[in-house]
Amino acid sequence: MLDRPLQWDERDQLGAQDLTPVPERCRIEILVLEGTGPQLLDGYGVGRQARYWKSRGHRVRIQRGPRADGPRADVCLVHVDLSRVPAAYGAYARRCPLALNSHVLDIRRRRYSSLLVAPESRWPGPVIIKTDANSGGIPEAAYLGRRPPLANYRIVDTLDAVPAEVWRADDLVVERFLPEADRGFYHVRSLQCFGRRLECLRFRSRHPLVKFSADRQAVEPHPDILAWRARLAVDFGKLDYVELDGQAILLDVNKTTGAGGEDETAAERERHRYRAAGLFDYFDGLEPYPAPSSSASRADS
Repeated sequence: MLDRPLQWDERDQLGAQDLTPVPERCRIEILVLEGTGPQLLDGYGVGRQARYWKSRGHRVRIQRGPRADGPRADVCLVHVDLSRVPAAYGAYARRCPLALNSHVLDIRRRRYSSLLVAPESRWPGPVIIKTDANSGGIPEAAYLGRRPPLANYRIVDTLDAVPAEVWRADDLVVERFLPEADRGFYHVRSLQCFGRRLECLRFRSRHPLVKFSADRQAVEPHPDILAWRARLAVDFGKLDYVELDGQAILLDVNKTTGAGGEDETAAERERHRYRAAGLFDYFDGLEPYPAPSSSASRADS
């Protein structure tokens, strides 16, 4: 059993072969939101990873909503693209011998952000207006048949410049804007994780709202962000952050990451294969994260 995480950059030293024992035939159930369509996993990373599992002879089935009689699988992955997942989905998954992401059921920013401000806050610098939900609130809007609450994130110079309707909106938040900037570039770091498999990249842009693009470099994940992963019980997913004064500041959590585009390169296929193999770390002694305690909140960050 490997006693430490496997960084993506270590592949050449450790070899391209699978590094953990794999069951001869594993029944994998991916639990998604009830009522979703037949092509629901095409745009997600787990859809690409499922191809790898199938190619190894494992059975993969999609379960739309909890079944009354429980999972019929060896492992159940909760993959519901909502920032707040109904508790019944996690409870259903935990009826399976192995349940992944069954405890990461609330990734709204008010749960973890250490940057939140209010109208009365004594913060003299710029602030950024975001949705409380992940992905601009688009998944929630689609589920509820509404328009997204915000077209784009906005940076304004001071608290006084925040429109009054933003403060009244339950689905919006205002955060201190604390960019990681260096030599005219803005940076955001992103940790992709599945089991022991880690890949951490630093993206850069001339624009303060950094997009995830080819302008990137591999970096070591900050210990603070690994602690946040454990605190929020993210067995697989992505955490975005910046580093300031030696500390990591968590910006975003995503448990249903995208696939990265329709035209998959050879490198992207290898990345998905690498993450997919993280599932089998849980058959090699790795335990899923336990339920977060009540202290897993921004108050303790």
